[in-house]
This record gives sequence, structure tokens and C-alpha cells, in this order.
Amino acid sequence: MLWQMTPAAFVAARASTAAPACRTREGQLLCPKSDEGWIDGSNPVSAYCAASWYKGGALWLSLFGLTAIFRLRTMPMLERKLCEKESVNVDAAWGNKLSRGSLVQTKLMVILANSRRKGGRCIAAKEVELGCGYITPGGWVRPVAPAGPSEEGELGPAHCLTSAGRSIQVLDIARGHFEGPTKGLNQPENWRLARQSAWELVDACPAQCLEDLTDHPSGLWDEPDSRDNFRRISVEAPASAFGGFSLALIRPKDFSIVCLRRHNPWRGRTTQENTGRFEYSGRTYACRITDDAFEAQYCQMSRDGIREFPSPFGDDCLLCMSLSAPFMGHHYKLIASVIPLHRQSEQCEVPEADIPF
Repeated sequence: MLWQMTPAAFVAARASTAAPACRTREGQLLCPKSDEGWIDGSNPVSAYCAASWYKGGALWLSLFGLTAIFRLRTMPMLERKLCEKESVNVDAAWGNKLSRGSLVQTKLMVILANSRRKGGRCIAAKEVELGCGYITPGGWVRPVAPAGPSEEGELGPAHCLTSAGRSIQVLDIARGHFEGPTKGLNQPENWRLARQSAWELVDACPAQCLEDLTDHPSGLWDEPDSRDNFRRISVEAPASAFGGFSLALIRPKDFSIVCLRRHNPWRGRTTQENTGRFEYSGRTYACRITDDAFEAQYCQMSRDGIREFPSPFGDDCLLCMSLSAPFMGHHYKLIASVIPLHRQSEQCEVPEADIPF
């Protein structure tokens, strides 16, 4: 028993169990000490403490190593789970199938355009914060399709559906889910949609909030010394001409529509081009309309010809202006949507003298 052993026997016993930790020199027991090399083990207390320290330290170092390995292996997983909890995961929200651990960013937005774009759709929206009876606008977002067959990020029908199964509409307030920003030439607002995600409807934007969403740029991508400023801008124009944006919601002046129906040699058939003419910031613009909902209601023609008529809403409307992707060395200025500030239920009557037949 330990309490029946003499000090010398006790030291010898400890030395025999701590052979790797201790050694002898000229009949003396020596034990390790980190800062003073080897100490004399003839003192039974110091020898016992030194041997105990060595074995206990080795045990603690082993435990520390195991803990460190556990933390290194588990922390990335824990951080990923925390990130997934803070960033909305679409498959948790709507049961859609995303890749395991996929992280998305959620944005609350007002939809300001859902127009045609190269065989697909183009959505433009502004981030918002909702308050009690008011909306605080944020930055622009142009959703683009996930990496796939689309050439310019144009959206397919599935990318425009809400969780309720209907297509997203202008002035819907909805949550969209994105993988992150994506680079587009002179289109800094582009964000890539999360795969297999749906829009979540929240509310509808009230008419009294539309004025708060209006932008006031000094111009619409005007290139110095260019004769085409009314409709397009060169991709080689200086950065100052682009102004760091490619979307704007403006209030036009003297807004009118020109409908031109003619044979299109590029498509081999008769097509109709609808152009919006207006003044803004002292300049005159004539930009193609890509708002097919507006065209279907107000830009109908029955035969070849040209027709110009005033806006159905006068100047009491907003235009969502969009700068197109590059085409043959230019970005084209498009009217992606025409948003009346006060809804009208009846179509504007065109004066009989303006009908070309």
C-alpha cells in the first residue's frame, strides 16, 4: 500500500512506472522539467511531482489534441448550419430541391417590369423595406437565369412563377432568392436566381408609393457627340456616360407611342415595332417598348402602316427604362414597362384622323 511505503521505495516505484519520463545518472534519479532541464530525483517529493507533472501533462495534451481535431472537423459543419439558418434555404421554405447546403440570399422587392427579352423574360425590381403605411426603396435588381442554356441570362417561364403558381406581375411585392451578383457588361444590377426557386408573394405596391420609387438621373445613358443618343449607346462609350446603372424609373414628359408595322427582312415576316417618344431632362428619346402587356392593350393595328398617338395616361405615368445587353456593338435603351400612376379601365380613344386608312 502507498501509505506503508518508505519515501525511497515510493520514489523507486514511481520511477519504475515512469521509465519513459525519467532516467538515471550515476545512481541518481533524474526527471524532466521544462525550464531547467533535468532535476535531481533524490528528493522524493520533487521526483514525484516531476513525474506526475509529466504524465498528467501528457494526458492533458492528448485531450487537447483530440478536442482540437474534433473542433476542426465539426466547426465548418456548424458554421454551415448557422449560415443556412440565417440565409433562407429555398427547399426549407417551399420544399424545392436545391443542392445540399446551398445558400441563397433573399431580397424583398417591388416588381417594376416583366417584359419580353430575346425569347424569354426580363424582370426588373427594386429592393424595399416595408413600414407602417410606407415603403423605403433600395437598390435595383435584374434577376438573371441560373447558369444554363440562356445566352444573356433571359428568364424562362418557370423563373417567373410564384409559389402560388401564377406569373409574377408588375407592382407585386415579393421575395426573390438569389445565388449572388453576376457580372454583366454595363449591367451592375444583375443577380443570378437560385435554382428551382419560386417567388413568394407578400403584397401589392399601393399607388401612393409609386412616386417614392421614382429615380432622378441627370440623363439616360447619353454618349458625348453621338447622333443615336435618343435610342442607343455604344459599348465603347466612356464609363461616365453609363453612370453606373442600367435601370431607372422615370417620369416622362410629352409621352407618345409610335406603332410601325412592316416587313422584317431579318425574320422574314411582317412585324410591328412600338416606340415610345418622350422628353426627359431636356432631351428627346425614342425607345423601343418591350412591355408586351401594354402593347397588347394599346398598340393594336390591323394593317401595314404607321400610327402615332398620345399616351393613354398622358404624362401621368412612370417608365421603367432598361439598358439592353450588347447587340452589334451597342446597348439599346428600352421601355421595359409603362406604369400608370392612376389606373384606367378603358382604352384610350385614338382620333379618327390618325388612323391610316
